[in-house]
Amino acid sequence: MSREDIVAIASRLFAIFVALYALSLLTSTFQVLATNQITSGAFAGIVAVLLVMLVVALLLWFFPLTIARKLLPVMKEPRSEQSIGFSNALSLALTIMGFWLLTKAMVDSVYWLILLAQVHEAPNFEWSPDQKASIAATGIRLLLSLWLIFGAVGIDRLISRLKYAGSGQGAL
Repeated sequence: MSREDIVAIASRLFAIFVALYALSLLTSTFQVLATNQITSGAFAGIVAVLLVMLVVALLLWFFPLTIARKLLPVMKEPRSEQSIGFSNALSLALTIMGFWLLTKAMVDSVYWLILLAQVHEAPNFEWSPDQKASIAATGIRLLLSLWLIFGAVGIDRLISRLKYAGSGQGAL
């Protein structure tokens, strides 16, 4: 199995997660609509988030190899279906960890965006320190996940430098 195949599988798994979460959000939206406690602006925001999530899920499902090729660095040697080296395995692992972290960050981001849309029209609403910290943590998680996905090669180089620091071996 090539490294592109591995990331393509992770991409499809992420597509399933996004689609299931969108379905969960849709059912929650219908429950809130039944109580008539949602504003038109909040409803439009939820619909926009749902559409974006469905488009992302469809792109990840139908074009996993294209996405894998865009995410993974170009290799100097020809494509190998055999075993992969430490550097490539680390790059794959970081990319997959980035996808996993992105799933958590995406769920939290949707939660905070919906809450923000709801309280935007609420008079005298005060954010608690816990909520502010959770929003900051979600932002950091989102940035870290994007860094892992798109910057896996740089992280790999940093780990290789640290691994061989002081040994006299060239890590690059």
